[in-house]
Amino acid sequence: SIRLSAWRGTDHNTAFDVARFELTAADPAILILRGINGGAAELRTAVDCARRVAHGLWFYGLKPTLLDEPDLSRPLLDRAQVVILPYNPGLTQNLAGTVADFNRRGGGVIGFYTIHPALEHSTGIRKAGHMQGVQTAPGGLAGFTMHPGQLRGAPVQVLQRSWNFNLLQPPGEEGAVLAEWQGVDGQRTGRAAMVR
Repeated sequence: SIRLSAWRGTDHNTAFDVARFELTAADPAILILRGINGGAAELRTAVDCARRVAHGLWFYGLKPTLLDEPDLSRPLLDRAQVVILPYNPGLTQNLAGTVADFNRRGGGVIGFYTIHPALEHSTGIRKAGHMQGVQTAPGGLAGFTMHPGQLRGAPVQVLQRSWNFNLLQPPGEEGAVLAEWQGVDGQRTGRAAMVR
């Protein structure tokens, strides 16, 4: 079934047109979990982040399954190889535990910006704090630079004007810093932008 819901601005009858419906087969091996549990203030950002990640993957020929947090189920996880968390500020303890169990069974987890404590435990990645970009580099952050050989196929540099970030520590000896934040002056900050 398909449900269409147009947001109304006032209490009047509304009409809208829809065109170019297209059915696209999704790959059950790649799940993108849209963060809808973060409340109204975070909803637009969470939905936009999930859409951007999905479009980026589609651009490279991958067809992820995009689903809302409450729709994640064990049967979906049994067919998945990776769960992507683009921005999930309201990830519940129960749902984070489900994703952590998936990770412990060998499933991959890719997360952006923040990490739930349950996933800290399963991945070994630790959140060590939070910083504003201007605390790290004069003028703020301009993006990050990859460490050579750490992530095959990754660009050398990614532009991303970020006003804040979480300090993440990779897990022990088996972990690694993949990329480092860079200031607007082009200098590396020594702060991890991507870890595994």
